[in-house]
Amino acid sequence: MSAVISLVALPSLVAGIGPDADLSTTKEAPPKTSANTTVQQGDWTESLDEARTLSAEKKIPVILHFEATWCGACRRMDSQVLNDSAVKEFLGQRVIGVKVDADRHRSLIDRYQVATLPTEIVIAPDGTEGARYVGAVSLSSYLARLEAVAEKKPGTVAAQQDARTDGETEKTRSCLIVRRDGKMVGLGGFSPVALADNRKWQPGKEEFVVSFQEVEYFLQSEDEVTRFEANPEDFVPHLHGCDPVELHRSKLARTGAIEFGAFYKGEVFFFASLQNRTRFQNNPAWYLGSDQQPESDSEAAQLLDMIR
Repeated sequence: MSAVISLVALPSLVAGIGPDADLSTTKEAPPKTSANTTVQQGDWTESLDEARTLSAEKKIPVILHFEATWCGACRRMDSQVLNDSAVKEFLGQRVIGVKVDADRHRSLIDRYQVATLPTEIVIAPDGTEGARYVGAVSLSSYLARLEAVAEKKPGTVAAQQDARTDGETEKTRSCLIVRRDGKMVGLGGFSPVALADNRKWQPGKEEFVVSFQEVEYFLQSEDEVTRFEANPEDFVPHLHGCDPVELHRSKLARTGAIEFGAFYKGEVFFFASLQNRTRFQNNPAWYLGSDQQPESDSEAAQLLDMIR
């Protein structure tokens, strides 16, 4: 299995980080009916309907915990956090916990726009969506979360969105730039061959420019030109540097940033934000199912026209 290896700002890479999950997908199954079950104190339930009913009766919030069997971070939380006795003391008394299998309940994934696993969403007793928590945490952090959620009054749970560094866009460099003559330059003018071979950022030269699918790539030597022209797919970034997460989620072509690049299965990807790179890292399969590399000049032109 391949890990997502993050790139950092020029000139080198950091050590690999990535999920330890099996990225294979499973068929979607219909939600499990639970008409004959009841929410037990001290236990997680799989019935959102029953949880919402009990939440309204007891005036305590619901926590939707989105997970999957193939998600390594989810499995660690399940074994090390969610079933701890201290956590279970909250369940059914101060909060109602609902586990949602992402593969079996795609309608809830779409409804709550969940892009990363594990994700938790707080639902107030009046049905209002509140705080959103993304990613795995330690037992102590999770207990602090439960305490904070339980102490909130009905309908007043503040939304906590995915973290994003202030000024993030001002400090990044686009991996796709437009020259004064209107031509698109890939990798910000750095050599894709040097990046693929040595995991290093090396500026290309004006005398060694090769065009592929309407994007110009700057290389360092005739040897790099020969290798690139023989197998351009080995060196060209995925979607020429457009953010696959943004394209998948919003159907928008948005250029990724050099600072938010990553290697996955030998291919270079770029993302518009650290948040999107983290989403991709947690589940690459979600974002690669429909957003494939352009196979022709016309397909590439359509993609690039969306960002010009």
